[in-house]
Amino acid sequence: MDNLSLKINKTKLNKYVLAVFILSVFWVKSFEFSFLLTLLLTIFYLPKIKITKPLIEVLLLLSLIIIVAIPNTFVYKSSAFDILKGLLYYLKPILMILLGYMVILRIKDWSFFFKLIIYLSLFFASIHIIIAIDWFFSDEPITVLRYRSGKGSLIEILGFVFFIARKKIGITFSKSRRRFIFLLLASSALLYFSRTQIIGIVILLLSVYGFTKLSTKSIMVISGLVLSLIIFFAILNNTDLERGAPGVEGFLYKVKIAPQEVFSSEINIEDHSDLWDKWRSYEAKKAFEQTFDKGLPAIVIGNGLGAKVDLEIDYLISGIPEKEIPILHNGYAFLIFKSGLLGLFFYLLFLLRLYIKTYFDNNDNLKLNLIRKFISGFGFYLLFSTLIISGLYNINGILSLFLGCLLGLEKLTKEIS
Repeated sequence: MDNLSLKINKTKLNKYVLAVFILSVFWVKSFEFSFLLTLLLTIFYLPKIKITKPLIEVLLLLSLIIIVAIPNTFVYKSSAFDILKGLLYYLKPILMILLGYMVILRIKDWSFFFKLIIYLSLFFASIHIIIAIDWFFSDEPITVLRYRSGKGSLIEILGFVFFIARKKIGITFSKSRRRFIFLLLASSALLYFSRTQIIGIVILLLSVYGFTKLSTKSIMVISGLVLSLIIFFAILNNTDLERGAPGVEGFLYKVKIAPQEVFSSEINIEDHSDLWDKWRSYEAKKAFEQTFDKGLPAIVIGNGLGAKVDLEIDYLISGIPEKEIPILHNGYAFLIFKSGLLGLFFYLLFLLRLYIKTYFDNNDNLKLNLIRKFISGFGFYLLFSTLIISGLYNINGILSLFLGCLLGLEKLTKEIS
């Protein structure tokens, strides 16, 4: 009886650890804090968990990205501090994946992770709605709302998707609660005025319901979505939208310039409006120029862990003007700059390793199939978000922890089936 009580208490403690960790990282928003907390918890849990081959394969691909960057770290001179910081940027997602995996295996409760994310998303969505209501009765532009409440919420993306897929997961709510939860999460998602938020929800839902797995049906659905997007952008491009306009018009302007924001090569740095609209493109352009200027070694294995992109203009970082930055919005440009085309190759292999999970169907285990679809959806989502918000290497991101939790659930599902 005492042993059973001890096991229950340990399970509860691990649940609290996961919940408090997520809340801490979300609120503190400090890379140094989240890395240190992740490191300490990983060291604590590591001796108690057996690492399996599928997890080793994922972590190895991410580790290879670091390894290929090492030679040029010492060829192109950087300060010890910049090298350490570059190394920690790469290590954080590895440690978070490992931590999420280990905590879930200690919890041993299949549905807890999904319930936790749904309830946390309701909590954060409620706060967001309160901030949005206050903004609504002011004359301030959308940028003020986005500054106060954030530019999006991964927890709310997952909470909304898990709620929609609740029957597959095995979570039930009363009819009145279902309506309230849907209205709250959907309203909050829309009020972020975030392209990434909406696209993230769509990608994960497509994956959960099997539309990212190649088939005649999925090709028709995705083709329909692509055609709809083309028509939508064609309409936007023929609509006069004012930059900085309040409300929906300002959001539609951001949607309209989205391709230029990422892919434009013609940028007028004297025109601050043009530069700001195409800032992601400008960062990436400078990273590519400085990599290609150094020749084949830098192109293949990057500029090294401590390398920083010279923007050639002042950019405010934490209120301090800087000309050099260590991390970019475009995660693909970041990977090529630090680890070259070889590093990018390993990252794409990592995404492929996640995506192909959707093809490993097990007709006797529907829960396992669902987990694999979620993992595959993460791979697909990362393919997109890496282009916009650094993907796995977002300095304040927590996506890698959730990915680790899903990988842990995959193993747990195999054990209990």
